[in-house]
Amino acid sequence: MTKFDDIADDFINKVRSSDIQRATTVEAIIVYVLNDDKHTHRQDFTTTSKAHFGADEPFAVFVVQQHKEAIISNINSMIRNLPSMLPPQSVFVSATLEIVHP
Repeated sequence: MTKFDDIADDFINKVRSSDIQRATTVEAIIVYVLNDDKHTHRQDFTTTSKAHFGADEPFAVFVVQQHKEAIISNINSMIRNLPSMLPPQSVFVSATLEIVHP
């Protein structure tokens, strides 16, 4: 496993243990440095998923679970593939996860 796999697993565990609701926003913040100019660049990769249903909707639990799975899928595709997404000659600095409830 790579450090990006470890980061993705940590983020996924945070999402699974959080009280994700229909309008929750999850933001993964990636910080890297470009070798050529030594400037720090902050790149935000944001995944937002919203589910719409009435308060008494019988599918509410299912919809919220699907919402959480969509967020996890986005984390898997972004964080695990981060080395190929960063600009050439960049150095990874850090990644953090923010879960924002409305």
